[in-house]
Amino acid sequence: MKQFLSVLSLAAILASCTGMGGAKSGRAINVAISGAGGKTIYFDKFVNGKPVHIDSTVLDGDGEGTLHVPRLPLDYYRLMISEGEQTILALDSTDEVTVEAKADSMFLPTRISGSPKSEALISFYRAAGGMEREMNDFMQQNAHGSDDPSAMMRMNQLRDAYTNFLHKAIAENPGTPVSLAACGKVNMEQELDLFAKVAADLKPTMGGGGFSKS
Repeated sequence: MKQFLSVLSLAAILASCTGMGGAKSGRAINVAISGAGGKTIYFDKFVNGKPVHIDSTVLDGDGEGTLHVPRLPLDYYRLMISEGEQTILALDSTDEVTVEAKADSMFLPTRISGSPKSEALISFYRAAGGMEREMNDFMQQNAHGSDDPSAMMRMNQLRDAYTNFLHKAIAENPGTPVSLAACGKVNMEQELDLFAKVAADLKPTMGGGGFSKS
């Protein structure tokens, strides 16, 4: 979840964009959350950067259920059981999405279909998380050998690979939730031009969404 919250700094840049249009006809959000049988799941949109419940349903004994939500513009949305059990989606008005996940790891669902932007976003989070864990594990393993030249070289290689990954994700996904998520992980003070470009690319596509409003 910390990965998602890190994009708030860039989302604030989009606050001057036009507002979100009226809701259109509804669509189904199908969910199957292993280990969540009998629990209530909520579908949230974001208003001024804060989640607001749009619909909810009680999952059956197998953790399956269907929510019905209006067709909303491209933005971040959330499926939530509790603060520690939630999935961030990147939906637009055309998506008919199915989400499969485990209750204890909803942030990275096991399967998403019917929403290409959500699939891309989860793939990005999964890849970024793997690289972040590798860097953290390496630093912990070498905490007492910080002066080792080979260890320092390897750490620099890992950091460079991570930075290149973020820049590539931004370059290959302009105007999408992936570029916003990736930009939220770079150093804003060192990447002001990049932040400005990402914000400009996002204005036509996500500038009117409730997440970016502040």
